[in-house]
Amino acid sequence: SSAFFRNNIAPIRLSLFNLGTFLTNLIVVFFQILVLVGVAILAFNVNITSVIFSIIAALLMVSSVFICVGMMIGYLFTTEETSTLAAISLSCIFLLFSSTIIPIESLAPSIANYAAYSPFVLGEAMIRKMIVFGLPISMSKELLLLFLEFMMMCVLVTIASKINRNRIK
Repeated sequence: SSAFFRNNIAPIRLSLFNLGTFLTNLIVVFFQILVLVGVAILAFNVNITSVIFSIIAALLMVSSVFICVGMMIGYLFTTEETSTLAAISLSCIFLLFSSTIIPIESLAPSIANYAAYSPFVLGEAMIRKMIVFGLPISMSKELLLLFLEFMMMCVLVTIASKINRNRIK
């Protein structure tokens, strides 16, 4: 498309373009998180005011991983249809192995070992600890694993964006 061509000939470093895309998405997600947390507090009387900043920070960390996954899908696939299909398929896989539908404990041990590192599972465990036990965000195992997943996804996004940029040449 013409937008793809314009983005590729613009005198902007690839890392800056990726950072701009990431921050734009993170800002949108941040306001969505504020609305959802506000609804939880006001409409459902959820008492999370003591750990509200920790919950928002944890949700932003989880969102960062999924934003990078979405950016990678967008860079790897050339058409809107294949990108949508890949995103829906990956979302279904993440949801299936998130202990929302099937408990992780009931999965085969080989699959359960991988499912335990899903961003859904890690984020859910971290947020549950904050809400149920009132624990602030700390250097927990879940936060460290999410951060490592985020860094890995950043590297993969960089690789995917370079592949995407080389398509036009």
